[in-house]
Amino acid sequence: MLVLTRKTRQQIQIGPNVTITILQIKGQAVRVGIEAPREVCVLRTELAEKLAVDDSGRAKDRFQRVVAKIGHEQTPIVVDEVQHALRDSAAVLEVLRDITDLTESVAVLVAGVENVQKKLERPQFKQIASRIFDRVEFAANSAEDTALACRELAEVELADDLVNEIHRQSAGLMRGIVNALSKVEAHAGRNKLARVGLADMAGKELIADWRSLRRAMGSHQ
Repeated sequence: MLVLTRKTRQQIQIGPNVTITILQIKGQAVRVGIEAPREVCVLRTELAEKLAVDDSGRAKDRFQRVVAKIGHEQTPIVVDEVQHALRDSAAVLEVLRDITDLTESVAVLVAGVENVQKKLERPQFKQIASRIFDRVEFAANSAEDTALACRELAEVELADDLVNEIHRQSAGLMRGIVNALSKVEAHAGRNKLARVGLADMAGKELIADWRSLRRAMGSHQ
């Protein structure tokens, strides 16, 4: 086994067509990007373990066993932020199309930003767009939804006034809620708080306004 130490944005080239890039290192998690031709099978071994599939042998064989198990158990496939899967002529979605062809009935659920439907309507994505069965638009979370998310996701207890402020600043958008909870949990951990209220977060940013940040950065250029 070849063991290498890599830093963020550094790459590893395997053969002429496969490039591995270290995108992010956060704690014990490493985010890796893999560029490879479509015919090169890239399989996360923990997926085979989760499905209780034999992960021995060639990657192509493991992939076929995973697809067979997904088809047999009718396991739905969920793709979040599908707009990123439209790169490289939507090669990722083409693989998912192959999986649905092989299994004949596995459901693929995709979620994306508001304009992703218009992108899928482009001529080059015709074969994929024609397979869309239904479209559902998600609205922002209500105040009750935000309170439920805070109860279910937060590792510390949040007072009602803080929950209300998170809902106000996030406008009910889930990404903003999750980001705010991350900051609240970090503050609670540093100060050994089991319960956090709005007063505890006074003077601290809950949700970054990236638009203001961008304008501020532009004014200094």
